[in-house]
Amino acid sequence: MEKFDLQDEQYSFPYHYLVSFQNNTLSISKSLPWGYEYLTYVGAIKKEIEKITPKSLLDVGCGDGYLINHLEMVDCKTLGVDLSQKAIKFAKAFGKEESFLCDSINKVDLEFDVVTLVEVLEHIPDSEIDQFLQEVTKRVSIGGFLLISVPSTVLKLQKKHYRHYTEVVLEEQISKSSGLHKLRSYRVVSNSRFKSLLVKLIDNKFWTIKVPWILKLFYSVINYIDKRVTNENGRHIIAVYTNSLGLEY
Repeated sequence: MEKFDLQDEQYSFPYHYLVSFQNNTLSISKSLPWGYEYLTYVGAIKKEIEKITPKSLLDVGCGDGYLINHLEMVDCKTLGVDLSQKAIKFAKAFGKEESFLCDSINKVDLEFDVVTLVEVLEHIPDSEIDQFLQEVTKRVSIGGFLLISVPSTVLKLQKKHYRHYTEVVLEEQISKSSGLHKLRSYRVVSNSRFKSLLVKLIDNKFWTIKVPWILKLFYSVINYIDKRVTNENGRHIIAVYTNSLGLEY
């Protein structure tokens, strides 16, 4: 419960809404490092969703609803579920109230074309992870997809997390708890020292640079670096699963 409280406390403010890309320029109001990283792995999940073009989507552990509230699919019925009352309050404030539920995944009795777990699994205790994944995969409809984002072991384990992942550990958990078939996995956000230096030059305790053309140049450089991400330096793992063998998109 202590780790949940650490996460819940961060929702005293809807911090995910501080960052965005506007005309290919990073817009930031508070902290550049986590903002860029967050937009990168959430952006990867959004691209996967757009490829599928689902009619229904469930975001498990939706937090403050950033993913759902930034999807541009008018024909897709969405539902975000999270245990944090603070998070769901912000999710509803920025989106549609009926799109969010403050409750356990067990209370959701529908199936969805796409189910997402964006930086959620690391928050689930070891004793509960198998049961949790079983409940999640039950919500994936026939021919549907499960999209996952998790922090990799490249990152130092945070106090609010139970574990970070390698592709092998993630696959073991999914295969043990479900009959889903893995389509692919890949990494995003390289753990580059040069990129870290650039970030500190843009945003540090002495100054924060907000000049649009500088931020646009900065983003193009770190985006170039991240296109060369590898399994050895990738900070986050994106994985795509389906419950139908041979199904691709």
